[in-house]
Amino acid sequence: MLPRPPPIKKWPLKIRLTAAALLLTTSFLVVGMQSARTGQPRFVALDIGQGDALYIRTPAGQDILIDGGPSKKTTSVLKSFMPPGDKKIDAVIATHLDADHSGGLAQVLQDFEVAAVITNGAEPKTKTAQAFFEAIRAEGLEPRVVSRGQRLAGQGWTAEVVWPAAAISSKETNEEGIVVRLKTGRETLLLTSDISSRIEQKLLEQHTPLRSSILKVGHHGSKTSTSENLIRSVRPRDAVISVGKGNRYGHPTSEVLERLRAQSIDTIRTDESGSIVINL
Repeated sequence: MLPRPPPIKKWPLKIRLTAAALLLTTSFLVVGMQSARTGQPRFVALDIGQGDALYIRTPAGQDILIDGGPSKKTTSVLKSFMPPGDKKIDAVIATHLDADHSGGLAQVLQDFEVAAVITNGAEPKTKTAQAFFEAIRAEGLEPRVVSRGQRLAGQGWTAEVVWPAAAISSKETNEEGIVVRLKTGRETLLLTSDISSRIEQKLLEQHTPLRSSILKVGHHGSKTSTSENLIRSVRPRDAVISVGKGNRYGHPTSEVLERLRAQSIDTIRTDESGSIVINL
């Protein structure tokens, strides 16, 4: 059993106003800005080893972090891409609680002023996940659970949650990861967490809009993800693979790389290029 949450932390007025502006209905989640901030809007796949940590700077200057990689290293890498002195994150999205996606999130909550934490509703069953939830409570936050059909929105961007279904049902954590299709003025990004081709097929059968200019390749390039059918439906210009150099899983696999190559898609990998920056 997790410890009882401490008293709510008294944050500066701007931060508390943001939390109050975070409205969750059955279909819509509005992320309010903490303050007017500047900086080039961009998508960054952070080079944090074998895992996912995706940073988005929106056109209006909001900061979104999707997953936190496997370790505390994420915070130092993230700081190098945020404007100097900016320690405020408007939303942290934990797609699922596997350590390679959530291992660095407790440290993120300690090092940054986070206004909202979004999860898929899974219970924390590992020490890593429990540390993350303890950090959430220590900051006086309540996780917001999202599922298919809901939307996140801010100034100049929207993100549709296309997976998971309303109720967590699979024992396989990868299959319940949050998948979002995020749109800004110039680009559309499909961020597929670690879902397998089985879930990809469900999305195709449900006629989910998937067409996107940028595809975050599923499960670090595992052969069980990023099917040919998904690639043909998304039709991305660029494919981004978040993967650790010399990892023991053999990611990204030759099968996935060949599928992308066959569709003439430019593929960029963090194990070869370091942190990947795409201006939005």
